[in-house]
Amino acid sequence: MDTTGRLEAIWLKRMRRGPMDAVEHAMLKAHYGLVGNTDQGGRRQVTLLEQELWEALMAHIGATLPPSIRRANLLLSGVRLSNSRKRILPVLRIVRPSRLRCS
Repeated sequence: MDTTGRLEAIWLKRMRRGPMDAVEHAMLKAHYGLVGNTDQGGRRQVTLLEQELWEALMAHIGATLPPSIRRANLLLSGVRLSNSRKRILPVLRIVRPSRLRCS
């Protein structure tokens, strides 16, 4: 399955329950997570949010909350994340777009 998606936004969390900071780029370190993010090396190293689903939910409840309130690290469009738990690594591959550096 070849799915082309787009990285729309990146957020880093400074501390547990702290604010989410929007950044233009981030470094992703294998088995560690996003450098500078508080959740590193744990069970959820990087969290993903599907933009289309977020927009549908906001329309359903009649709200206009920003996606950063969901506290995910990466906002993706064009990628269906439904039923992807524990299968996301083989399915999703971010190939060095200009806004995300991988190491």
